[in-house]
Amino acid sequence: MLEQLDRFDESTELLMQSLASHERVHGKDHEATLTVLNRLGGTFWHLDRVGDAHDTWSEALERSERVLGPNHQRTIALVQNVAMASRGIGDLQRAETMYRLAAERKRATFGPTHPRTLKGLRQFAAFLLAVDKRAEGVALLREAIDLSEQATQRADAEPTVLNDYAWFLLTGPVDELHDPARALELSARAVALTERKQPGFLDTLAHALHRTGDLEQAIHVEREALELPDSLHRYDLERTMVNLLTEADRPEDTERFLLQHLEQRRAGRPEGDPTIGETLRWLGRHAIAQRRFDEGASWLEQARNQFRSGLGQDNWRECRVLGDLGDSLLLQRRPDEAEARFREGLACAEARAGRRYDVIDEARQRLAPKTTAVR
Repeated sequence: MLEQLDRFDESTELLMQSLASHERVHGKDHEATLTVLNRLGGTFWHLDRVGDAHDTWSEALERSERVLGPNHQRTIALVQNVAMASRGIGDLQRAETMYRLAAERKRATFGPTHPRTLKGLRQFAAFLLAVDKRAEGVALLREAIDLSEQATQRADAEPTVLNDYAWFLLTGPVDELHDPARALELSARAVALTERKQPGFLDTLAHALHRTGDLEQAIHVEREALELPDSLHRYDLERTMVNLLTEADRPEDTERFLLQHLEQRRAGRPEGDPTIGETLRWLGRHAIAQRRFDEGASWLEQARNQFRSGLGQDNWRECRVLGDLGDSLLLQRRPDEAEARFREGLACAEARAGRRYDVIDEARQRLAPKTTAVR
């Protein structure tokens, strides 16, 4: 529950107490103890305590290989976690070894077309591309495509396999491998099989409709996703809807949607929930785009306070708010003040964002090209 509310500090304290209790009662090598240890690593990871996550998951992996065996699904999941954390601490050699090991064990244990195997191949390929091993990474992605085609051509293909493959064909790291038309076919099947009750699957379908040129139907499907109860805690659906409505040049609809969504989130989520802050941030950005600068600044200040209320003073989400304020100043032709805000946002991101490389890259991109554009 605490993890769902992004209250990972409190969750960490409780898990550490639970771990001590499990080790005392059951012993260090009991399966229930390993479960708590793995969850503790996950909370460290979400808190950007990457070194602690790495050490915790590494310890859990050592115990799990001894107790459950190397090919147990929990052990394999820990191999994947250690790969991710090794990359986070900059140990790229170990990260590559562990990503490769996870992919091999998934194939051997689950079979070549199992969802976990396919996801493991894509994750390993993405890592290889990130470390400039393009040839091997692209070859691995092509292999994943061949295996995914085998899996999705089965009449009993799982909806998750269909959706994950469709999403890859829309957003994968190599543009030349994108295939929006095929993604549309796959995502429509996944949505039908789940009776239009999975917001993430509807979101994939909306993206596929957009990429194949049907913007209005994409907006309709995204609204459908947002009406489902499970959508309130998700950041991505709101972002997609705003982007679609903006592309359709419907600012009144955008504002109406955001105000309604804010009301829904305030009614359905806890008081300090960061998703509320994200909606406030979108309202601020929208007002700024409409050149209602004072109103935009007010929304952004509310967003900043909301993030601090739920996540504390050192959260990375408010770093993006600083960048938004810089955008506002730039539109007001106040480039020196904008640059100061962008630099403040970048310093904030570098200090707080940790493994969120996208947040740091966004802050750098905001600073570099824009501050000279209106001088």
